Amino acid sequence: SDEEDRAIPTRNGGDRRTVREEVHSTANARVGHIERGGTHLCLQHIPQQATWDCGIACLQMILTHVAASAPFSSLSIPPSRDALLARVGTRSIWTIDLLYLLKPYLTGSQRAVFLVTASPGVCVRHATLSYYTKSGQFGVDRQRVLRLFRAAPGNGLRVYEGSLSWEDLRDLVCTGRVLLVLLVDQRLLPS
Repeated sequence: SDEEDRAIPTRNGGDRRTVREEVHSTANARVGHIERGGTHLCLQHIPQQATWDCGIACLQMILTHVAASAPFSSLSIPPSRDALLARVGTRSIWTIDLLYLLKPYLTGSQRAVFLVTASPGVCVRHATLSYYTKSGQFGVDRQRVLRLFRAAPGNGLRVYEGSLSWEDLRDLVCTGRVLLVLLVDQRLLPS
C-alpha cells in the first residue's frame, strides 16, 4: 500500500490465533505458566547518549541484568554500547535491529525473545521525518529493514503482527520473568 511496505511472512501471518495468544503461548513455552503477582526486576539504569539510541540503552540494561543472572545465560560481561553499534552497523536503529542484536546473547536461555509490532515492515511516512529528510537515509534503511523482517523466521526470530493491550503488557511484566522493551513515540506522551 501507499502507507507501508510490509515484510511478510510474520509468525502468525495466516493463523487464526490472536497476537495475545501467540505471545502468551511463546512466553509460556519458555518460562512456564504466566501468573500475575510476580516480583519486579530492578535493572541498572543506563542512560541514552544521543536522541536516537534509546533501544541500544534498553538492550544494555537487559544484557547487564542477564550477565548478572548466571543461570539464564553464559554471557559474563555485557557488551558495550560501541560493541552493539558495531554489530548493527548503523546509527539508524529500527526495532527489528534490536531483536537481531538481542537474540545471540539469549540463545539457549530460558527467555523467549520476540517482537510484537503493528508494522512488520517500513512505514513510508517515516520518509518525511526530519532525520530522513536531512540524511537521505530512508531508502537504504527501507531496503535493509525489509530484508531483516523477511529473514527473521529463517534466523529463528519470532515476529508477531499486532498489538497488546496495557493489561497484557502488565500481566507479562508481573510474572517477574519477562523483560519487556516498550518503545514509544515521545510525541505521543503527555508533557
